Amino acid sequence: VAFAKPMLDIAKTDIEDFLTTQGLTWREDSSNESNKYLRNRVRNELLPLLGDMVGGKDILHKRLESLDEQSRKVKADLLPRSLIQLKETGVYFQFHQVECLQLCTSRRFILGQNRSQEAISYCLTNK
Repeated sequence: VAFAKPMLDIAKTDIEDFLTTQGLTWREDSSNESNKYLRNRVRNELLPLLGDMVGGKDILHKRLESLDEQSRKVKADLLPRSLIQLKETGVYFQFHQVECLQLCTSRRFILGQNRSQEAISYCLTNK
């Protein structure tokens, strides 16, 4: 499942400023204030802490963008080579297996070698 997030790179303050120029007001969802949900805890506690540790919010943002770019490059490089290597061995996939393999290879560095192989094995043997 892919999600389009066209405003992900726009700062909240920029959105608020735009709304103000249009005579509109920002509405904050009250659930965003609670650390009950992990996403809020990350936003409210972890990101500010990381920002402090690296020297500010802007530096953290640049580092995260760099990591994202590196991750995309690794995925773009790794997946085609993996599929070519598997094709050369005579292994063919159904569409859902290719999608699952893309996810497994993109998560390889997070899962580690053994867990990644288990995930790939599951993808190839289950529909």
